[in-house]
Amino acid sequence: MQKFRKAFGRLPDPRATNAKHELLEVLFIALAAVLCGASSCAEMEEFGRSKEELLRLLLRLEHGIPSHDTFSRV
Repeated sequence: MQKFRKAFGRLPDPRATNAKHELLEVLFIALAAVLCGASSCAEMEEFGRSKEELLRLLLRLEHGIPSHDTFSRV
C-alpha cells in the first residue's frame, strides 16, 4: 500500500468535501477489481464486498466497502 500511496497520493479528489471513503482506498479497490475482471462500478462494489476480509488487512475501510455510486463519482 505504501507504493500505491506514493504513486497516487497527490491525486486531487474530484468528490465533494463530505466524501466518506478515502480516495486511495476507492482507487485501490477499483484497480484490484479491474485486474480481476470487473468491468463496471457495480462489479467493483461486488468485488469489494466479496474480498472485504482480505482488503481489511491492507485498508482501514472505516466506512466499509464503497457503493457502486461512490465508484461512479470517482
